[in-house]
Amino acid sequence: MSTLVGASNSRLVPTEIDTNPQHVLAAHRRVDGRCSGCGHIATKDQPLCSAATRALRIVADRGTRPTCVRALADHSDSELLSLADEHTGDHRCPRCGFVYSATVRFCPTYRRIRDVLESRRLVHITPGSSPTRGLCAGKGAGWTVTGIDLASWRKAMDICSACPLLMKCREELNTQLDLGQLPREQIVAAVLFSTTGRAVTRAELDDYAIRRGRTAASSRRPSSASQIREVAA
Repeated sequence: MSTLVGASNSRLVPTEIDTNPQHVLAAHRRVDGRCSGCGHIATKDQPLCSAATRALRIVADRGTRPTCVRALADHSDSELLSLADEHTGDHRCPRCGFVYSATVRFCPTYRRIRDVLESRRLVHITPGSSPTRGLCAGKGAGWTVTGIDLASWRKAMDICSACPLLMKCREELNTQLDLGQLPREQIVAAVLFSTTGRAVTRAELDDYAIRRGRTAASSRRPSSASQIREVAA
């Protein structure tokens, strides 16, 4: 039995923060600058109460996501804009306490919120932190062709078209194609490349999505041999 040093009869009882940190986070939310659970008043140095701070550390160490937190994509436009304001400060993020530096002026949560707002065209597309980085830098998932998502494909192609490094990207793409290296299921230099590496222009997107959907449906359909075995069984 685990005991405290110098107190052999005292048993270590795990607290609710240790056993259910998500429940603690749900109870200790910041509402109008005050913790809903203990009344802690948020400050620049301590934006969250001690219970919420400890619970967040435990959740981060376990690599789990709080159940009370919704995915950013599930938020409405107005909710995202409001969240962006809450994660904007002078020296540190007033919501999550992230301390800014000379090169990092926004907290990770704000940057994720801005990515979603950019995809919805509610804010201007931000350039990379370096002049040698394109607008797709750090956002590779948006340029990967998965499923059938015409809206996401068009947004990625539009962002590519507005990128100041588009010409350089096209030159690198042409060099890659000359070497016989075909991008697959990616959007590169405002061009979508299919599973087989075929270039799909913007005008062909609708037809490609239809063909892609038919291929996916046929792959899910059981083969004739398997159907005969099922019937025989």
